Amino acid sequence: MLALLFLTISTTGCLSIKERLGNAERGGRTADAFRLSVEYDDAERTDESRARMIRNANAHFDRLLQVTETHIDNNRFAAAYEILVGDERDGIPSVLATADRRNIQIDGRNSFATLKTLADARFDSYYNEALGMYNRTDFTGALYRFEQTRGLRESDRYAALCRNELQYSAAAAEFSAGNYRKAYAAFGKLPSDFKDAAAKRRESYERGKITVALYNFAGDDAQVLKNYMARTLSDEPFVEIIRINGPFRGVTNDIIQNYNEMLLVSGSVSSHITGPSFRQLDAASEAWIITGETREIIRKDGQKRYIRLAKPLVFTVGETNTAAKIKVEYEIWEAETSLSIYSNSRTAERNDRARIYTENSRYSSELFTVHNPVSDTLNFPITAWKPSDYDRKFQKNFLEKPSPLSPSVLLNGTLEDLQYDIAREVRQIIGKRLEGK
Repeated sequence: MLALLFLTISTTGCLSIKERLGNAERGGRTADAFRLSVEYDDAERTDESRARMIRNANAHFDRLLQVTETHIDNNRFAAAYEILVGDERDGIPSVLATADRRNIQIDGRNSFATLKTLADARFDSYYNEALGMYNRTDFTGALYRFEQTRGLRESDRYAALCRNELQYSAAAAEFSAGNYRKAYAAFGKLPSDFKDAAAKRRESYERGKITVALYNFAGDDAQVLKNYMARTLSDEPFVEIIRINGPFRGVTNDIIQNYNEMLLVSGSVSSHITGPSFRQLDAASEAWIITGETREIIRKDGQKRYIRLAKPLVFTVGETNTAAKIKVEYEIWEAETSLSIYSNSRTAERNDRARIYTENSRYSSELFTVHNPVSDTLNFPITAWKPSDYDRKFQKNFLEKPSPLSPSVLLNGTLEDLQYDIAREVRQIIGKRLEGK
């Protein structure tokens, strides 16, 4: 496709003015034919080129008259006057001006004045009809007519007024139907100084809000769930959050009632802690201590040498485990009817396991090794022993003692695992209520 387009452009660019003019004439493109015939006459200055220019000027002028008359017959006055009085290159004034400069006789020139008179008369009648519709508050009919006469007289101003009136009516209808959130959006599309649109928008907002009362969840002493739900709902423009310090007991006497829809969120948290418990594990490996003690040995050549002595490391491996399980039951109530509109429960578990290494040695852990020193220590002098990477990893078990999580920290962490899903679900339920109006 790109290659074909390039070929077409290249071919067109290679054509002479005369060839392009011929193509325009055969294709009935009167505007292009008139423009190219002027260029052709400028280049050739022959009787033939002038004759073609005169012919194309008259053909294009006749074509513009026909198009304009069609626009007038169909009440498209904006389009008609663009041709009749516009300053575009292909408008009638431009064509006549070019013809005058070129001393071209336009045979039907008088038809232009006649058509202009017809357009003015019909436009006056059509415009006055639109004004009458506007005054009779037929804004739909008036808008259609003012759009056909855009740019003429005060059509644009009246068209804008019609649009505002129609938008205001649509917004007022939503308000009257109790669809306050839709009314809020509809009034927001109007200029703030149009009638009482700004005041109506504010009233729509106040009436469209949902008041969400978040009660304490029984068993959630830190109020993790209530606080997280409040943060999750805080960016909902039509949600007003009230935090109630206390559990929901089936009545709403502790809430100031108004005409807003009100939803209540309540629930309970039950928790269970197991542990901390300890169990012994198999060491699954042997280890030694490279002591500071040495032993003298005599080599075959009679030379003396000293080696560091190693002895087995006695150590134990155990595992501590603490488990937390939390179940959250939550419910959303409709305050006006005291009916539950949604309920659910979620469960989460967390385990905190820690492996504990213990030893009973007067030697530092930096001297522990997992290699068998019987062969290793015989092959280097006293000062040459250094722990390997495997040794350091093993030593770390004794140097860094893990700190098991306290039951309260573990419980809070488990509850936090649930807070996102619960808050998201509550927001979705409230969001569906918001979409309803």
